Amino acid sequence: MAISNSTTLNDLVGQIVSADAQSAAYANRVMRPLVRGYAVPPGAGSIVVPRFQSVAVGSLTEGVAPSSTTMNTDGVTLTPAERGTYVQISKRALHADPFQDLAPYGDQLGRALAADEDAQILNEMNSFSIHLNDTSDDLSLNTLYQAIAYVEGANIPGPYFAVFHPYSWARIRASLADAATYARVGTTTVEGFGQGFTNANGYVGSPFGIPCFISTQVPTDTGSTPNRRHNMFFSREAFGAAWIKDIGIDVDDNVVSRAIDLMAWYSFDSSILVDNYGVIMEDNLA
Repeated sequence: MAISNSTTLNDLVGQIVSADAQSAAYANRVMRPLVRGYAVPPGAGSIVVPRFQSVAVGSLTEGVAPSSTTMNTDGVTLTPAERGTYVQISKRALHADPFQDLAPYGDQLGRALAADEDAQILNEMNSFSIHLNDTSDDLSLNTLYQAIAYVEGANIPGPYFAVFHPYSWARIRASLADAATYARVGTTTVEGFGQGFTNANGYVGSPFGIPCFISTQVPTDTGSTPNRRHNMFFSREAFGAAWIKDIGIDVDDNVVSRAIDLMAWYSFDSSILVDNYGVIMEDNLA
């Protein structure tokens, strides 16, 4: 009778560890769902992401054909580059491991890749030209008010998102004593904390209708005195991301070294699409 054993199941190791890494990455990355994302088509090394901005509207004369309006459009080219890490695990260590498999290693590598992708996006966002609360003060609810007023007053297309470092979010949350502030704009029902984006990683609530998220990858300005955190408030149309290969792990048996090779990597690029569609909300480093 045929039986599956450690030899015949070796070909499943790669699938198991890669699947576990992808599951961990999808469960931990914050930024990908908040920006415009594109998979680069097969056979192409880059993709041009269009930027659609305002269109002028004027008066019309009855019976007279108007002149064609030139749309102010261009694009940003995204060229994904490979990022990753290589880990070699001794089979001796694996045999002595109480887990007796590679799934926990895949989980750790997947979380590391997810954090790296978030850092890539947030560090690019750190180039937004507009800074709020740049007077060396602690972040306050008033800065969030200013950010909301800015995007709404400039007719910047939504949806809008805010991403805070956990310490900066704590300062905002401390000012939100009334749960009613978490209701969506245009509703009278108090929806409370955690509504609407409960499946999105890092989601912490929607004060004044703005979905807010936390990430430890929020960049820090160490060149200022005092050091400052740069929390982000932006429209989804402000930023684009592209990838050729999504997060995953290649697994190979290294016979000579009596080890298993884990190559965790992805191919990714990101860029600001429209600079004035996002702002940086500065906060003192806690």
